Amino acid sequence: MKKFSQRHRVSVERVISGRGLANVFEFLCQHKDFKSKVSPAIKKEFDAAGDLQGKVVGENVEKDPVCRKAMDIFVSAYGSEAGSVCLKFLPFGGLYLAGGLTPKNLKHIGHLDDASISKQSIRNVVSEALMHQTTDGDFIRSFLDKGRLSFLLEQIPVYAVMDQSLGQRGAHYVAVKLLKQALEATESEKIASVEEDAEEKDARESDQAPSMPAGGVGMAVAFAAGALVASLACMSMLKKR
Repeated sequence: MKKFSQRHRVSVERVISGRGLANVFEFLCQHKDFKSKVSPAIKKEFDAAGDLQGKVVGENVEKDPVCRKAMDIFVSAYGSEAGSVCLKFLPFGGLYLAGGLTPKNLKHIGHLDDASISKQSIRNVVSEALMHQTTDGDFIRSFLDKGRLSFLLEQIPVYAVMDQSLGQRGAHYVAVKLLKQALEATESEKIASVEEDAEEKDARESDQAPSMPAGGVGMAVAFAAGALVASLACMSMLKKR
């Protein structure tokens, strides 16, 4: 298959993502060692799932060997990349795994049993440190597998962010901030305009030419308008999502 013929490099996102999990499963389906083990029913569901193909794989891990293998490969790659990121930035305060993929597959990523999974919730925002709960599983093993630098990774707790809406929250925060700035700028413009009108009136009464700052008011209006447009654009994007 041409899609999997790349022999020089593969982007991390092609494997460590929802789409990546689907890519791994799709690769295994045409691999000589797994082709005969593919469930026709699951493959049919997978082909019809569109952007939710990764979900189909995750939901069938416990009952299908090909889905199980795909998840194992995905989790191992995820742990290895997480370890590499930690060696670059040394986040001794903790590495936080955000997004929708981690909480949805925490049982496999954290190698946790059902009792441990039930303790995690959006109410807690983040999970307990995964390495404080287990040192088993492909994720942690690959995370720590960094040769003589493994001792550094043993000092970094890994957390799973259970709230899947962080991206929307960030966009909402920026939109509100921009809108607030725009409103404040508009209010300042109104006050400045009233003060200028009063000055002009006083100047006419005293037969004196008014003194107005050049360009200042126009720049404030332009900034307010631009900020307002940007905030409305952010809000529009959120609604579409």
